[in-house]
Amino acid sequence: MKAAYLPNGFAENTELTIEGDAFHHLVNVLRVRINDELVLLDGRGLKGFGQINQIGKRELTVKIKSATRALESTNCDLLLFTPKKDALEIMLKSATELGVRKIYLYRGAFSQEKLPDASRVDALLQSAMEQSNNPWKPEIIHCSELSDCPLDQFDQIHLMDIDPHATPSSKPGKSSILVIGPEGGFSDDERKILKSFKSTHVVSLPTPILRAPTAMMAGIGWWYAQSLKP
Repeated sequence: MKAAYLPNGFAENTELTIEGDAFHHLVNVLRVRINDELVLLDGRGLKGFGQINQIGKRELTVKIKSATRALESTNCDLLLFTPKKDALEIMLKSATELGVRKIYLYRGAFSQEKLPDASRVDALLQSAMEQSNNPWKPEIIHCSELSDCPLDQFDQIHLMDIDPHATPSSKPGKSSILVIGPEGGFSDDERKILKSFKSTHVVSLPTPILRAPTAMMAGIGWWYAQSLKP
């Protein structure tokens, strides 16, 4: 179902006017019509359903039929050692579609220098929310130092890395963070810091070397599979 991101919120059994960029996206990109139904998302867990009543030249109105607060789909966050720009954009969108709560971005020793600007990142997250009907917008946190990411606050740290001696991780706890390196991998110092936490588990999948986006999606899939185990 077609969706609209409305960060200012909405309420059940009310009429809402949509204008500006959201209006243009709905009318000119999604080609909505009168009586079409919409999913409404505020990015903070509120999800509603509405029907378009009117479409003008610069705005449209929606009758909101229902609005409910959704539970977060995971208790897993991400720490991304930023890869190339194109790869990072794929990862941000995919992480949103997969329900990640927070995304910590850290420029590691082998990371690329330039990151997308804030407006580009916001547009990527919004697009992914609307495509997946996810009512939760991930929080993006930039880390100047690796210590800026509160790794010690997680029950489990799942480090995606190549390690033939890695032991299987236990079932994820109440809070987990998945750590993904860039195309060049982790430096020796970074790996040493990450493995210094008692809660760190190395996740080494029986695959060839994975690109950063593939590693992230495989890691989140692994995390879901582990979480669903009895």
